[in-house]
Amino acid sequence: METNYNYQIKIVGDTREWRDIEAIQKSAKDRVTAIQYGRRLARVFNAEIRMTDKPDYKKASGTYLRDECY
Repeated sequence: METNYNYQIKIVGDTREWRDIEAIQKSAKDRVTAIQYGRRLARVFNAEIRMTDKPDYKKASGTYLRDECY
């Protein structure tokens, strides 16, 4: 069974709060796959990613992902 995950992308230097950043949704078969996708987003956008699996992502606690490759 797949679960929907929300990803918020905060680019380096962005001063907005997490609750002000809109999320994108993606389905994943398990949490490991969802985290791999989030790390890939972090690498591509050079950003910090907040991942949640609750429908109300603005109030849910999340997993923060960052993949620094310079």
